[in-house]
Amino acid sequence: MAVRQKRSLSEWRSPNVVSRGDKQYSAILEKSIKAAAGDHLARRPAKEDLTHGFHPYAAKMPPALTRVLVRQIEGTILDPFCGSGTTLVEAKRAKREAVGFDINPLSVRLAKIKTTPHSKGFRKTLLDRANRIARAVTSQGREARGTGNRASKRNSDDPESPFSPHVYNELIALQAAINKEKPDIREALLMCLSAIVTKVSKKTSETDRRLVHKSIGRGLPSKLFMQRAIELRDGLHATETSPVVWALQADARKLPLLNNTIDGVITSPPYPGVYDYWRHHQERLALLGYSDRSMRKLEVGSRRDAKRKEDFAKVWKQELTEFVAEMARVTKPGGTIYMVIGDTVIDGAPWIASKESAELDDRLEWLAAAGQKRTLRGAREKQAFAGKPKREWVIALRKKG
Repeated sequence: MAVRQKRSLSEWRSPNVVSRGDKQYSAILEKSIKAAAGDHLARRPAKEDLTHGFHPYAAKMPPALTRVLVRQIEGTILDPFCGSGTTLVEAKRAKREAVGFDINPLSVRLAKIKTTPHSKGFRKTLLDRANRIARAVTSQGREARGTGNRASKRNSDDPESPFSPHVYNELIALQAAINKEKPDIREALLMCLSAIVTKVSKKTSETDRRLVHKSIGRGLPSKLFMQRAIELRDGLHATETSPVVWALQADARKLPLLNNTIDGVITSPPYPGVYDYWRHHQERLALLGYSDRSMRKLEVGSRRDAKRKEDFAKVWKQELTEFVAEMARVTKPGGTIYMVIGDTVIDGAPWIASKESAELDDRLEWLAAAGQKRTLRGAREKQAFAGKPKREWVIALRKKG
């Protein structure tokens, strides 16, 4: 069956690209952006998308863009902000070894599930257990309604809650059943449950916490959970035989790696002051029982920091310098670092990513940048970028030596 590629929340649509710097690297960066622009309407067999689409993740890198960059690196690839694991999945597709880190415990578990080698037997068991759990939880809900013992009768529908009572109870029932499974199956099924959280909540979207009315019928969470299990099963076929890929929880500014051990880096660090990944995944983290303490404390470039810190520009510059220095430390001489990052507004002024990255660390040389225009949203951006384009960039740096 052919399906349409599920796009991330970024705007990689326009084939109109500007570039500067080394011609060879500019061509590579332009190619990566155009690949992403041409990919969002593509139709192809579901299995060709691997595990990219089964779990939503705000502003993840487009797989087609990442695929072009992965092929430029021979050897071990690092992504210190691995998020949902796009770089790691594409590294497996290209038969490259890779390691990814993220401060978000959900990201690490999701990336592990998407990249760990899983046999045909595992995939069959995954689907069997998901089907059994979904049927049992749906049946329990019907029995509860038949006897009148419904949580919605005991609790008013709190307008500030992200879930309707019957939806929350069904999610909790799914979680309780999943937690009885063996560890490997349990982790995979928890990611399937995590994938539907926003869909069945009252949240407007992954990045918009405003609550809106949604008509979520009883039994729909179980049905969607089962659908995600099928998507995961179908996408995991490529992980049976492929190089080792690691996903670990760590601060990108303090990577547990030795000096000069990585052949190349492909990553998308947070766009300063744009997203709060902790808040995006707050309901998921709570439902799955994952601690969010380190994420709240160590998340860099967060939107909440931009709002509450008067010196956010200085804070972000320090954070940017620290994680770029760490990438420089672990990359081998001659290794290339590809970063995807967008222009934004800091303290009312435009922050141009391609310029800010030019002189980040004296161990690195700036090679090239290519970007495409992004939509200006809100009065703040329109005022700051008056007469100037706002762009999303792919930047290439090289370790000297």
